[in-house]
Amino acid sequence: VVGCGIIGLSTGITLLQQHVKYKVTIVAKDLPPNTTSNKAAAVWFPYLAQPADKIGRWSNYTLDYLKKESDFSNSGVILQRAVELYPSVSSDPEWTLHVPTVEKAGEKDKPKGYEKTNGFAVEGVVADTDIYLNYLLQLFSKLGGRIVQREIKNLDEVFETHNVVINCSGLGARQLVNDDTIYPTRGQTVVVNNKKFATTVMYEGHSIEEMVYIVPRTNTTVLGGTAQENNWNLEADSVDTQNILRK
Repeated sequence: VVGCGIIGLSTGITLLQQHVKYKVTIVAKDLPPNTTSNKAAAVWFPYLAQPADKIGRWSNYTLDYLKKESDFSNSGVILQRAVELYPSVSSDPEWTLHVPTVEKAGEKDKPKGYEKTNGFAVEGVVADTDIYLNYLLQLFSKLGGRIVQREIKNLDEVFETHNVVINCSGLGARQLVNDDTIYPTRGQTVVVNNKKFATTVMYEGHSIEEMVYIVPRTNTTVLGGTAQENNWNLEADSVDTQNILRK
């Protein structure tokens, strides 16, 4: 498995939990806590997810899986209601048809100033990445997985020593498969020490620049955000920070 974020670790763990006895190695340039997964708000929600005809089934399966993870107190996965709001009447995304707990957002779901919005709510989950990534690392190792920290330039390098390679490299995928059509969508957040919120709230706005979200975690709250296509900047942008706090 190439990559050691949430997707790479989850893939490795899933393979090790099968009845077939796989030997699984994760190869990655960066390990937690230095992955993009560690910076994610990590609320379960199919945002910018495709293809539309499959994402509903995938989303519901993942939601059920993460709810089971919340049974383990050390996982950092929290059961939490999530509310998605729009500035005007809008049809719910197609994926909501596959998730039984989706319902119309009620007045109690709408924060002050957003009373005239429309939207839906779902009984979802949040993964506190400060905790969850360590939990996955420990579980992967406990199941017999092996981690090698090294940078590779091409997938052929790992095919030399492994029969099957699964690419979970995230930002590195563009170079590894030599595909210039791959690009990131940059998300910046602000983390605050605030425990007043009990529900994840997301507001789409009329444009991507108006997007707002509040994601409570175990000891902090994540404020967002941005969705900047083809932006490779890995550093916090002060303008983005001020815009997030203003919203």
